[in-house]
Amino acid sequence: MATPTAAPPATGEPEPVASTAAIPVDKLGVIEFTRQSDGVAVPLAVEVPPRSEYSIGLSGRRELDERGMLFQYPSDTRGPFWMRNTHIDLSIAFVDGDGRVVEIREMTAESLDFVRPDSDYRFAVEAPAGWYALHGIEPGDVMLANFELTPGE
Repeated sequence: MATPTAAPPATGEPEPVASTAAIPVDKLGVIEFTRQSDGVAVPLAVEVPPRSEYSIGLSGRRELDERGMLFQYPSDTRGPFWMRNTHIDLSIAFVDGDGRVVEIREMTAESLDFVRPDSDYRFAVEAPAGWYALHGIEPGDVMLANFELTPGE
């Protein structure tokens, strides 16, 4: 599989890309979303950037393969996400402190619109556009990780 890539912006300066972008998919941590409807667990390999790179997120990407990005917060939040310098459409799941998906939203490439859920969340998971719908993940489903979730720094 190809690694996520970023093309230089018109200024000739490279776009910022999270340091986790170069990690091969098979070396990433994996989270699973367990569907309430049938108990099936659906895995997603995720980058977990340092908090200092949250503002970069998936900026500069032109492809994701089968990976996502996990954002962890030390307490409940309703902070917004946006798509500045992100060149591909994404889906985002907002997950509460108990691991339950509270809302799933679609985000359009390059949009400067703020996307935030109507409820508090503790984790946000960006994935390729349509990933949650494709895998039947809905609000109420549960997220678990194969690594320790340590919100915030």
